[in-house]
Amino acid sequence: GSGFHELTIYVIDAESPISWESPSALYRTVKRSFIKSILQRHSHVLGHMIFFLESDLLKEPLWMGMTMRYNLEMLTQVFFKKAGLSVLFFPFKGKLESRNLLESDLKFNIKRKKVAFITFHINERSVKEILEFLSVFQTKGSENRAPSDFYGPAYWPLFEGEGSSCSSLCMAVLETAGIYMEGREQWIEKMKIPLDLIGGDLNYGKKIALRKIKRWKNWYNGKGKSDTDYIRFEVYDPILLKKWITQTAERQSANGGKRNNPPGFTLDYTEVQPLDLKSIMKKRPETSLFIRPFYEKL
Repeated sequence: GSGFHELTIYVIDAESPISWESPSALYRTVKRSFIKSILQRHSHVLGHMIFFLESDLLKEPLWMGMTMRYNLEMLTQVFFKKAGLSVLFFPFKGKLESRNLLESDLKFNIKRKKVAFITFHINERSVKEILEFLSVFQTKGSENRAPSDFYGPAYWPLFEGEGSSCSSLCMAVLETAGIYMEGREQWIEKMKIPLDLIGGDLNYGKKIALRKIKRWKNWYNGKGKSDTDYIRFEVYDPILLKKWITQTAERQSANGGKRNNPPGFTLDYTEVQPLDLKSIMKKRPETSLFIRPFYEKL
């Protein structure tokens, strides 16, 4: 059917720039961003992504963002429990943010020029698939837990039963709607994390001293085995996406338009025919050593 259906992804920049160049760079930049964000309300240590869905099928617009229930939990694990980089694979307690919070977060960060957006015109079928996916994502399974109760950067919510990070939730919503943007690989941070930097519950309680991460200048690049020498990690990075949107919007307005705040643009995907959710949701092909404990908890 026709009618009005619109999906907007908002990206909020990190409080200060984050570098995924090496464990040492990541540690240094996250620490700086964390310190800056302690006193700054509506700040995001690693950036943030949320979405907004308006449609004739909905009584009121739907706002959604995924976050950790206890903001400091991840940092506690690194700094005090010495879990090292295994926090990238941890199942943290997640929660979906409320519309009020998201609206004030956006307003505040637009003033600080930290926001960018992409709006997609979509069709009714895409909206139905998105709503179906969000319903599955929030449905409680055994032990009275839903996938949306778990937050973690390594998760991909189109794998059955899996939690999500803020960015994977937004990217999964796009895929559900049948939107595959060209060049989306460039928004992914991808690396092999050396097992030597993985501690905590995921690695027999091993403690990783902070100075060890601080001195580690490279991601793993040897000939070793996955899960024995390193673990693969990838995540959609809000910071990369924010940069990409800003540059693309500037190129579009370079021919005469003024710079908008927030920068962003609109794309027409009304002709796209999404697949049905059953064919998109799959079992994770192989659960790495580190996502396995999460599955055992389910």
